[in-house]
Amino acid sequence: MSKRIYPYFLLILFISCSPKAESEFNDGLAFFKDSSSDLYGYLNRENEIKIKPQFTDARDFNGGFAPVAFEYDWGIINTNGEKVVDFQYQDIHSNSDGFFITTKYNKEGLINKKGSEIIPNIYEKVGKVKVKRFVPVWNVRGTFSINNKIYYDELSIYDIDNKILFPAKAYSELDTIINSVALVRDLNHSEKLIDLSNPNSRLNKLDEGRIVELYGNGDNDIFGVYLIEGIVVNKRGDSIISGGYNDQIYGYSEGYFVLEREGEGKGFINEKNEIVIKPIFTEVEPFNKGKAKVTFENVSFYINYSGNCTGDCPTSGWFANYGIKEGFRVNYIESQKSHSEGLNEIRKGNYWEAEKLFSQAIKENPGNAKAYADRGLANLEREYFEDAYEDLKSAVRFNPKNANYFYLLGVAYEKRGWEIDAIPFFRKAIRLDPTLDDAYMKLAYIYKTKLNNTKRACENIRSACNLGNSKACEAYYSFCN
Repeated sequence: MSKRIYPYFLLILFISCSPKAESEFNDGLAFFKDSSSDLYGYLNRENEIKIKPQFTDARDFNGGFAPVAFEYDWGIINTNGEKVVDFQYQDIHSNSDGFFITTKYNKEGLINKKGSEIIPNIYEKVGKVKVKRFVPVWNVRGTFSINNKIYYDELSIYDIDNKILFPAKAYSELDTIINSVALVRDLNHSEKLIDLSNPNSRLNKLDEGRIVELYGNGDNDIFGVYLIEGIVVNKRGDSIISGGYNDQIYGYSEGYFVLEREGEGKGFINEKNEIVIKPIFTEVEPFNKGKAKVTFENVSFYINYSGNCTGDCPTSGWFANYGIKEGFRVNYIESQKSHSEGLNEIRKGNYWEAEKLFSQAIKENPGNAKAYADRGLANLEREYFEDAYEDLKSAVRFNPKNANYFYLLGVAYEKRGWEIDAIPFFRKAIRLDPTLDDAYMKLAYIYKTKLNNTKRACENIRSACNLGNSKACEAYYSFCN
């Protein structure tokens, strides 16, 4: 009986004495701790010792290199167990792309896999290398703890390629980097875009905001999307999309953003600020290989760039029941037709009928700035000042270069009793079109009657007079001399 038990006893004893990996296998190796010496070495997947136990601590291999400790100092070895970085640091952690975060004198720095110093050990914290080039570093000015997470309140970004430190100062977190543009965030969740390739970029001068996401289109350009404002800016700092009031824009894919419009629904807008798929859906998913999943009246199906159903389509009778004849794409021809008919009614003084036609034009093309402006004008004539105000805000958002839209928005403010708040809009109209004499006269009236500033009033009256406004000239010579 004992002869049968003895071999099993040896087998159990052998298994219990075999080294066991204490980490995941990386580069074919995992570290283990020798029970007799309490030192660390490395095993291969066959459980064979490839690097004998000799280290007081060890970490995973990454890209052919691993941080290890000898006594109290850390260095780096390769997969053959050869030392490639001397044992001189308090601590070493793998970063990414062949870089390692080092600690010396309680400060962090960065080295490459050859041990060359990239960033000296002078920072409170060194973050992950982004896109193989940019490294977030935090200075020692102060730290905060929120929900057991430590935040450092003075962020800078180091450019490894150009050996330049780009200060971001009052920010605590680097969210992401795409095409050399960084999205940084402070503790109040205010966010800012920084062009790391051009310190003088207009992008760096934009105000802080609530940015939803940072997108790249694959053509060395980026889009930063502002949550509340419904604005998309490119890498140069230009506003390329200006949605309507309370619009939200997000989910960029294949040249299209998701557009969510309050009170209407969701659709798609392209990089040219053109609404291409009407915002009438309760749910949409970004385009994927030319198709987007959408939900309308609790029914989900797929549409293409043209707004036509291409998969899981309801019956033609279902579409007809909701008055859908030619898909969901914006109908520019019908929108223009309704808009032209509305202008004819405006000329006749039929403002109620004009408002209906402009509304139809907007329904066919929800991005029609001129239809919003003309409906705003009709509402001003009807003394529907609240509606006019909303329409004209949308008009200037969709076309921020039209002086007359800003002038009419100023008028809407004035009609609502917000004369002083109207001043910036009249000024903006003048900046866009310095020949807009009516805007000068509006400013003159407000400065005189609401602010009791005769000097500024007369300056604006004189400007209108110089543009050939005869009433302004009469007022200037009788009132300002």
